[in-house]
Amino acid sequence: MMNNWQFLEERVTPYKESFERGLQNSLGVQWHLLQEILRTNRETVFGREYGFESIGNYLEFCQRVPIHSYEALHPYIQRIAAGEANILSSDPVVAFEVTGGSSGGAKLIPYTSKGLAGFRQAIFPWLADLLQQRRRIKLGKSYWAISPVRSALALTTNGVNIGMSDAAYFGQELAGTITSLLAVPPEFAEISNVAEWRYLTALFLLATADLTLISVWSPTFLLQLLSETKNEADRLITDIARGKGGLPANPQRAKLLKTAISGG
Repeated sequence: MMNNWQFLEERVTPYKESFERGLQNSLGVQWHLLQEILRTNRETVFGREYGFESIGNYLEFCQRVPIHSYEALHPYIQRIAAGEANILSSDPVVAFEVTGGSSGGAKLIPYTSKGLAGFRQAIFPWLADLLQQRRRIKLGKSYWAISPVRSALALTTNGVNIGMSDAAYFGQELAGTITSLLAVPPEFAEISNVAEWRYLTALFLLATADLTLISVWSPTFLLQLLSETKNEADRLITDIARGKGGLPANPQRAKLLKTAISGG
């Protein structure tokens, strides 16, 4: 397990070093990125509507491109989901995600490869710093909850996935490493019954004696898990003590659950 954490730390540390170098010229880095976004997306529907090609500085960008609500972007996203290209981004959409719906209902969010790379550029410096400052994290397992709970995985009418595993956000190189360090197996994302998923997730977390890191996308999400743990405390304790209670019908999940409860 330590070797996996060390491998992860080695891969994310250069991102921290790059981030720290960028801080020495943060305005220059941000303007360079904005220029790249304007250049690569000037021929998109959105880019043509707001004249990306003739924007020459940050102030012009602010004056010409207003802040958009999700409702304002929704027609563009519908066109992307229907299979149209070059709408909001020149890069193809590789997947969609659905938000949890706690603010104004669930929303469909498109992801591109560059967008996911940007996610890694944001989270990897933080993760590298965390592993350097809290080294005992590397002695145990982790729980990541980036994607919201879904009732089921799906496809758009154009065949693009709606939903990704949390490990996918870390990129192909690290997805396997992250998976090996998870307290809750990624296969649990396939559980369509939310109540079953919530109970089994709580059971896995309680059964993981060496849980050292929890990272969630929403505090409310964690509070719901803690509430489940409190409300189902007697059943959870009994199931862990017996090493078999509440097992799902799916043989693979049942095997995983037995392994977790037994500490193996």
